[in-house]
Amino acid sequence: MFKNFGKVLKFTFKNMADTMTFKIMTIVVALVLLIVPSIVFMIMGANEKKDEKETLESCGIESFYVVNKISDSYVDFNALNYLNVDGYNNIKYINEENVDVALRHASENVAQGMKTAVLVFSKEDNGFVSEIITPDDLDAPDVNNFNTFLTQYESPIAIMASGLSIEQIGVVATNSQVKTYNETGFNSGVTKDDELSNGKKDVMDSYIRDKIIEVLKFIIPFINLLVFYFMVLLYCQSVSQSLVLEKQNKLMDTILVSIKPEALAAGKLLGLNLAAIAQIVIWTISGFVGFGAAMLITEHFYPDNNLIAIYFIKHMMEYDLFKPLNVLAGIVILVLGFMLYSALAAIGGSISTTREEAANSNYIFIFVLLASYFGVLYGGVLSGGDCALWTAAIPFTAALVVPGYAILGGISSTYLIISLVTTVVVTVALVFASGRLYTTTSLYKGNKITLAKMLKTIFTGEL
Repeated sequence: MFKNFGKVLKFTFKNMADTMTFKIMTIVVALVLLIVPSIVFMIMGANEKKDEKETLESCGIESFYVVNKISDSYVDFNALNYLNVDGYNNIKYINEENVDVALRHASENVAQGMKTAVLVFSKEDNGFVSEIITPDDLDAPDVNNFNTFLTQYESPIAIMASGLSIEQIGVVATNSQVKTYNETGFNSGVTKDDELSNGKKDVMDSYIRDKIIEVLKFIIPFINLLVFYFMVLLYCQSVSQSLVLEKQNKLMDTILVSIKPEALAAGKLLGLNLAAIAQIVIWTISGFVGFGAAMLITEHFYPDNNLIAIYFIKHMMEYDLFKPLNVLAGIVILVLGFMLYSALAAIGGSISTTREEAANSNYIFIFVLLASYFGVLYGGVLSGGDCALWTAAIPFTAALVVPGYAILGGISSTYLIISLVTTVVVTVALVFASGRLYTTTSLYKGNKITLAKMLKTIFTGEL
């Protein structure tokens, strides 16, 4: 029955892998995975360094004449010095009734060699507005730094301008504290932040691990969903088109002399699947190498970086993630799921006699793919953080998310077994169905096969 099956598989694999599109796509994506992580990590490291160096520079102003249009109450804006911000804790604030008087006084001070400007607070429809007006003769190139100060402390300044007392302002301006304890720490008065700052490695690792797993439980299944979705759209159309090639070229009569139709269909199906899997393996290796290189390069240029992604890569093996058996199970389900959708596409190719018919028959796997995709996307699966039973039990949805949860160890053994069994059973059934359809219709020259005829062929082997 499967005489010359290996030759068909080898020919189909070589024919797929030798195409220019396949080669270009493989190389381009591999290069992206090799290069982009280094670029992203370097940008993150540079930004982190920049944030460490950024401080609030002084504005160079010694005094402000303040015109407060928000409240008629007297407000002593010298309370802003109590915020104790370097460069902004020794500025004199003098209240004035209107802008013209304030500008006149400021200009007189500037003429005497003092650095004085006018600060106006007002209220518009879109909220609190602050304006800085400098006399024409004032030489203060850093005055715009005061804008940053106003932005950072916008809330207490706005509350102050509304007319609260100094005591009330002091309460509002005081930094609030939020403390987090575990039960033992609460009894001893030691917060989790204290434990982390004291450098307890086990506490730090546990904290970081929990945060990382929380993020990964969303990111990896979501990546799994998108990657598998585009894999199916990209490759499965080639499966259906390949199966009608000999029919359209009227070579089937000659080919069937040496190759059984079952062997021809199975060889084509597995050959295309192996080509797709080989491409994914190359991309996966490129991704691992890319992230490893990104870590080494970033560590070289920014040795004191605190990027959580690099910390995770360095300590990944300590977090009990990506266990070999879990990763293997995820890969098996991913491969079986891909074969599942390929078999659906093969059914479309098996019942078609031309490439146009095969293209129209792609709705079989596309409809199932879209239904599964949107079911997972809007079914609360990804936001829940755990793999739902229905996604594991239905093989068409299992392929979209179970591999992601499996490699994280975020799915129970029971769900994993259910997913494996149902996926294997349905995949084998579809491969058998596509093979029988291809066998029965290999020399069929009649009208387009209806659903009733297709089902009859699957169960009886006859049209």
